[in-house]
Amino acid sequence: MKRAQYPDPLRRNLILKQPEVLRFLSYKGSCRPIKLRRIKSLLALYLATFVLRLGFGQIALLLPWKLADLGVPIQSLGFIMASNALAEMIAAFPAGFLSDRFRRKPIIMIGLIGASFSFMLYLHAFSGKMLLFAHATLGIFEAMTISPVLAAIVDRTAVGQRGQAMGLYNSTVTAGYILGPPLAGMMAGRWGRDSPFYLCSMLALFSLIVVFFLLKEEDFQRRESYDILQDFIAA
Repeated sequence: MKRAQYPDPLRRNLILKQPEVLRFLSYKGSCRPIKLRRIKSLLALYLATFVLRLGFGQIALLLPWKLADLGVPIQSLGFIMASNALAEMIAAFPAGFLSDRFRRKPIIMIGLIGASFSFMLYLHAFSGKMLLFAHATLGIFEAMTISPVLAAIVDRTAVGQRGQAMGLYNSTVTAGYILGPPLAGMMAGRWGRDSPFYLCSMLALFSLIVVFFLLKEEDFQRRESYDILQDFIAA
């Protein structure tokens, strides 16, 4: 006598939940083009992101040369590079909270001013500790820019537009990482190793001007930020 053949658990679940599966496969989300009046604000946000990631890509190439010029052991490079990510990780949540409390634009502008200052710090670094301080400082101001930028993108896009907006944001980040190292190499070979730092600082100031004129403030739901913080503390 043959034993009854039963479908495997995954197939059985699909059979039992066939209506849900069909609804999932036939679902079509709403996809709407981003309104023209929002594009200027988004371009300002993308530019700020691109400038910071471009600067990070340039610094990643120049740091080993800088360490060699100062006579700092190459083993220190890992700690210096990690200091940037650690500082950005720690500052990301406070920066987001401040952008909820005082709106996005002022915090983004402070971040860009600080980033411009941080790029110039590399030029005046005379020791490994100074490079560590400069790289960590840049991470803090990157967080003060990137966290409000992400929030501002969400503020200015509807549900059917956020996937497009975040896709463009990710492309902007990647473009900065891609173009940073080769641009720094070409500039260092032609105008000296300090020239990329000057460029990064000037681009941050240029982005600051663009954000000031193109990024329009909108009404935000400030109460939501306090609820999230209270839930986080209660957990």
